[in-house]
Amino acid sequence: MASPMKNMLHQGEDEEEVYAYAFQLAFSSIFPFTLKAAIELRLLDIIVEAGPGAALSPAEIAAQLPTRNPQAATTVDRILRLLAANGIVSCTDVGGAIDGPRYGAAPVCKYLTRKEDGEPSIGSLALLIQDKVFVDTWHQLKDSVLEGSEVMKATHGMNLFDYLSSDIRFSKVFNKGMSGHTTVPVGQLIITYHGFDDVKVLVDVGGNQGTTLDMITSMYPHIKAINFDLPHVISVAPHLPGVEHVSGDMFESIPTGDAIFIKWVLHDWADADCVRILKNCGKALPAGKGKVIVMEYVLPVVPEQSAKARGVFQLDLAVLAFCPGGKERTETEFKALGMEAGFTGFKAVHLLANNYVMEFTI
Repeated sequence: MASPMKNMLHQGEDEEEVYAYAFQLAFSSIFPFTLKAAIELRLLDIIVEAGPGAALSPAEIAAQLPTRNPQAATTVDRILRLLAANGIVSCTDVGGAIDGPRYGAAPVCKYLTRKEDGEPSIGSLALLIQDKVFVDTWHQLKDSVLEGSEVMKATHGMNLFDYLSSDIRFSKVFNKGMSGHTTVPVGQLIITYHGFDDVKVLVDVGGNQGTTLDMITSMYPHIKAINFDLPHVISVAPHLPGVEHVSGDMFESIPTGDAIFIKWVLHDWADADCVRILKNCGKALPAGKGKVIVMEYVLPVVPEQSAKARGVFQLDLAVLAFCPGGKERTETEFKALGMEAGFTGFKAVHLLANNYVMEFTI
């Protein structure tokens, strides 16, 4: 009787690809930490800063690192090979050159490297998600299924927002990651959504460092902007022209405005908490007027095999791990939250990569 292994190997290239995929999955945690190291070492920045179309050898890249390690170029080469296999950089074999292959920037590098103005990119989000504080929580995911435990609390003894107020280093990493994550989606929001045209006072609930309001008011300078967040966040928020920083608790009350903006906050909370937040947003609006503008990732009803779907389902598990009760939602689920909170009007506009802007009106 033939062994299962022999039968598998006789099934040809399709089965070989399935096996190779299973093998890759077994090592899947290696890639994000390799990307983290590349970002921390500025390997991608070095390649991008060499100019459009540039291709550098590992030795040329390693020469720009603050190291005397004689093996640095070899290790850089091994890191970049994995990134090339994942489409992060291009790799060109120059025919047995002494200094090895040459690496260039793939299109995704523009989102992973520092922008020309020095502002953080989505690379800062990668550093946040791969930070030890978050990584340690994943060992508790199984117990969240079997015992219903809160993953973040089981790991660190407190929820995410309490932890942020207790760990200055991680709070800085978190704020930078959120700012880097904001720029591209909010840039698309400003282009696509025209609901800010008639807004006089805009309150950003959970606005972190004020990056979003800074971008919105640069396009709509007539808006009086209020950045509203917890005291430990507001205490380190930078001065921004046209933006007033106000500290408080969104579960207690929210500053008044004719429009309330709330981005990537509801996914941190259970349904009942979201309804409470939305009700407080409604109370902050003029009687019978105004709108609540919600920007969130929206789950596809059926999982697809695409980068967009994988990204949002990974995010859904991240909020499961980091925020008790937190979850990503479908458009229908967001509409239901709004209706339960007393809003009668709802419309949704797609921005990019499963990001939507949703408008709730009374």
